[in-house]
Amino acid sequence: MTSEKLIDGDPNDPGDDIPDGPPPTLLEQMGGLSGLVSSTLPILVFVPVNNKWGLNPALIAALSMATLILVWRLIRKENLQPAISGFMGVGIGAAIAWVYCYILPSWERGQIPAVVRRTIDAQIRHAKLALDPEQLKTVEIAPELEWRLARREAFDSLSALVQATQRSLSEPRAVRPPVEALQHMQIHCYQLLAQLSAVKTLLVLRRDRLNLEEATAALENAIDRIERKLGSLPVAPTTDGAPAGTLSGGITLPDPFETEVTPWLLRRLDASTNIAIQVRDDAARVLMLMDEAVAKADTRG
Repeated sequence: MTSEKLIDGDPNDPGDDIPDGPPPTLLEQMGGLSGLVSSTLPILVFVPVNNKWGLNPALIAALSMATLILVWRLIRKENLQPAISGFMGVGIGAAIAWVYCYILPSWERGQIPAVVRRTIDAQIRHAKLALDPEQLKTVEIAPELEWRLARREAFDSLSALVQATQRSLSEPRAVRPPVEALQHMQIHCYQLLAQLSAVKTLLVLRRDRLNLEEATAALENAIDRIERKLGSLPVAPTTDGAPAGTLSGGITLPDPFETEVTPWLLRRLDASTNIAIQVRDDAARVLMLMDEAVAKADTRG
């Protein structure tokens, strides 16, 4: 009776469920090395193509590669499971990427106008505090703290604009913001911050070598001009391209280590004002180009 069970097999015998030999490895379950290559090659094609040419060409390239692998294994009469798995994985991933990029998009261009205006507002506030003529009289803790906070906000807002621009480079070209105009604005904003920092250094550390009356008038004039230039962005950038009239009147700069430094202060104020005009034009160009892109998209829709 026992020998019959061993020969014929008993469905109630738990020993019959034990597979012969060791379980297959993970590589064997994936179809061996060729199966692993067949499953991963479409993904390896998708990543560089997406970085170089965008989502749609990457989807086409990955699906084409998966189709070629499927046909190749079919011709060679090899196991189709790895190719089918890779094809289905690429198809599902492509569908998810397409849905989130074109049906539920969140493009950077949607937030850039607000970030541009935040950057301009921060630049205005920082300029007003950095050029405050009252600091020629005394340096108090409260105004210095307010200036430091304004300077931090100017850099934070500019950093947010830089990061948004960098993220937009991974988006499809059709929905990218005007990257070149944004980069010009960022460069000029950093230059304006550098000039204002130099002016602040002169006012704090070299005020004993300044003509206070002339410096006070020049600071008030510079604040007024920067605030007027940045406070109201034009509909389109100015076309003259010429810098505004200078505050210093083109006077000769003396040796800063031997005489007063008022001429150097006036020169810094000139540069700050002219850079502020460039920032204004850059911001206007960014907003104008983005409005044109939105209008074209609405027309196509």
